[in-house]
Amino acid sequence: MARSVVTSLKVKIQELGLPFLLCGIVNTLFGYFGSLGIYYSLRNILSTFLIVVIARIVTITFSFFTYKIFIFKTKGHWLREYIRCHLSYGFISIITITVLTVLVDYVGVPFWLAQLFTICLGVFFSFIAHTYYTFSHKL
Repeated sequence: MARSVVTSLKVKIQELGLPFLLCGIVNTLFGYFGSLGIYYSLRNILSTFLIVVIARIVTITFSFFTYKIFIFKTKGHWLREYIRCHLSYGFISIITITVLTVLVDYVGVPFWLAQLFTICLGVFFSFIAHTYYTFSHKL
């Protein structure tokens, strides 16, 4: 069983790896600059918390569309996949925030190195989450 999961993952990485990474770079750039734009547009009328919530919804929605249309190319199931996308990113955020905190506060790893590690960890987990959960119709 474990061997078939690893084999399946290897095949998916060979098939989608580079396009997934390129799409992820675009999504990350959009997320960063889009969040800045939303913040500076709304900072005088909304709280930072509400701005972050809006920015997260917008940037995750953008990522959802790019992955659905250009990488996984699934047909239909828009609402289910969209909700799963938000759940996947929520779960990944919990993991990466926890690991980052432990590395910096308890292990003593410099923040820049811990952040680099958690970004790589996030990419790995998002690949798995989107491949086997968000855009999978086997569940």
